[in-house]
Amino acid sequence: MYDYKEQNRITRYLTEETDVVRRIMDVDNSRVRLVDFGWVPKEKCHLPLETGDTIIYDGEEYTVEDIPLTRDGFSVDAQDAFHTDKDEDIRYGCDTELTFYRLNPESDIPLDENLTKNAAFSDMCGFLRSVNYKFTPKVIAEICDNAYTAKDKLREKFRKSKFWNEDLQAIVVPDFRFETEPDYEDVKGYMARIFDYSPQPGNSNVYNVCRGAINNHMYKNHIYLDDSNAEILEQEISGYRYPVGAKVSKFLRGVFDAMKLGENFDNYEKYFAALSDAASPKEHKRLLVISLNVMDFLTMSEGNSWQSCHNIRKRGCYHGGCLSYAMDNVTAILYTLPADTDISEGKIWSIPKINRQLFMFGDTYVVESRLYPESAAMAIRKAHHRFVNKFYNEVSDKRFNPVKGNDRVVTTDICNKTETVGNHYPDYHYNSYHITAMISDDYANEKMTIGSEVPDIVTGKINDNHNVMTVVGEDNTEYQLAFEDAYTGCRITDIAYVTYYNGLVYCSDDCVWSDCEDCYIPDHLSVRLPNDDYCSQEYADENYYRCDQCGEYVSKDYAIFCGDDVYCESCADTYLSRCEECGEYYRDEEIECVDDIYMCHDCMEEKTKVCTVCGERHLLSHFPNDGSVCDECVEPRGDIVLPDSGVVIIKKLSELKEFIKAAEAKGIKWKADDPRTVDVIRRTLMHPRIKDIGIVIGESMSYAPEADGLDIPAELGQRINFSELPTTETVSA
Repeated sequence: MYDYKEQNRITRYLTEETDVVRRIMDVDNSRVRLVDFGWVPKEKCHLPLETGDTIIYDGEEYTVEDIPLTRDGFSVDAQDAFHTDKDEDIRYGCDTELTFYRLNPESDIPLDENLTKNAAFSDMCGFLRSVNYKFTPKVIAEICDNAYTAKDKLREKFRKSKFWNEDLQAIVVPDFRFETEPDYEDVKGYMARIFDYSPQPGNSNVYNVCRGAINNHMYKNHIYLDDSNAEILEQEISGYRYPVGAKVSKFLRGVFDAMKLGENFDNYEKYFAALSDAASPKEHKRLLVISLNVMDFLTMSEGNSWQSCHNIRKRGCYHGGCLSYAMDNVTAILYTLPADTDISEGKIWSIPKINRQLFMFGDTYVVESRLYPESAAMAIRKAHHRFVNKFYNEVSDKRFNPVKGNDRVVTTDICNKTETVGNHYPDYHYNSYHITAMISDDYANEKMTIGSEVPDIVTGKINDNHNVMTVVGEDNTEYQLAFEDAYTGCRITDIAYVTYYNGLVYCSDDCVWSDCEDCYIPDHLSVRLPNDDYCSQEYADENYYRCDQCGEYVSKDYAIFCGDDVYCESCADTYLSRCEECGEYYRDEEIECVDDIYMCHDCMEEKTKVCTVCGERHLLSHFPNDGSVCDECVEPRGDIVLPDSGVVIIKKLSELKEFIKAAEAKGIKWKADDPRTVDVIRRTLMHPRIKDIGIVIGESMSYAPEADGLDIPAELGQRINFSELPTTETVSA
């Protein structure tokens, strides 16, 4: 039981239906956790006493000799009284301040060490007391012995490894290293902080170009902007010149320095260091453990910054299933700890885990389950997978290879080859968690049983409920747990219908699953997202905006702003127009077309001017030598002569511009009637892997780059074998 030592002020827990008192499990500064009920405010709870407790009441010390019977295992009437050694009754609900402490805490009761010689016995009993679970020592001894025996075959294999540690019952690898790829989502996050928090004024045009560079203009961590975006940077930032092919961090540092975003900004170097770190591959060093110890299974969901449904301490909805894995024949738990972890004192199961996975080892088949806390961290998964593959090949004297196919194919294969027993959550059956498996060369249709039936830790009877480890009440009689729905106030008597959300109980029939938050959310507190997922209102407010046109939620990463109005992509395309220069959206009346380019008024003023001869407005690039006369009105140059058929080779952007003018004059159109065609060709020509562009002349035009291994969109023309076509250079008259 929880040793609450000293508490002040006993109050009652009131509901609309009844006036009751509930027994607590643990407590923090402002809240208490009721037995199987979740966190509730301390001011709404009464802290019941137990026989043997000592109370100081009105300056006198009393010992509790008798307490009223509970009605449902954790509640009593608030007006009931406890009897003391001085023949005085004190009501639970009295308003007098009481100071009390535990006279004989259960943790002081000695265990019968003769029940078992298993080293995990004392650890398991101590752990169950710390998490406020009632248990029978004899049952715990049997569980420890049976869990040890169940892993005999696996243990004999593991002992062949040079990393085996008999005291810890685990493979312990002290220098486990792996690399992770750059995290460009983090890069964008730190970039946004620098733009937002710098005392220097930011620039939305520059921000959008930088963000777009990371999304669309990167090749092997190097930035290759198209010339329109490069021009935006150079015009928006005084004295800045875009360095073609710069690394992501160097590219962004140049932008920040040119804009002086780091001046008088205390956290600039901190944020930029984090940005550079996220933009670089990183080597990690950890202590890796593959354990058969029952204590590691009991603490399998106690992470350094995370927890899951198997967490016993927090009463996760599947915590009754931890022993199911611990007592089967095939499951081992892999987890990592800080590289400097000291294992000399044992009990490393008590150290919060960085990552955790379960591996189920058959003779010819291995199942790899979900990675916690982030199943999509593929670099970590691959590192674990590589080590397990090498290690198990060595101890099994066999060759194992990955099961081929996508996630859905692999999980289907696993479902066909495994049988699930017991109360655990079978995450190895769900392809959304990126589950993989390994199969040996001599696989012979092995059927693997994952999980085991487990006993109730008090009675020893089979426990078939994944929500609890025992259903025995304080008076040693079995009882039906009763819960109160926090929203409707209705009584829930079947624990299978209990869902916890923010520490409160709700009926699962009135909840929806949220993929983005990885939990059930009460229907009345949920928000439906455009992808048909659900989330809480708090999550929606933090990560989404509401489109001012259709009212749908749109991710903050993809929301489009026009003035103070927010648009989703669909509504922006319907109601707005986009400036092709700065990339911002504007209302139709705020956009004009100059030289077939749609631009806003600001960009038009900055990037165009009116020819003094013809009076037409053109891009600045149409005015030779920064003059006032457009290139159409200056002395004409020799026209480009195009062949009637064949391939024209284009090597640089200036040739492309002259070619397009000549093609338009001759009336030749692109085979793909797509306004993006020319822009795609320009970007393709700038790519470091492209040697040149071949444009095929005939009744219409198509193109292909001369570069190996690069796919070209089908709608922009088929790939051309240059060696089979006649080549014609452009000729000036």
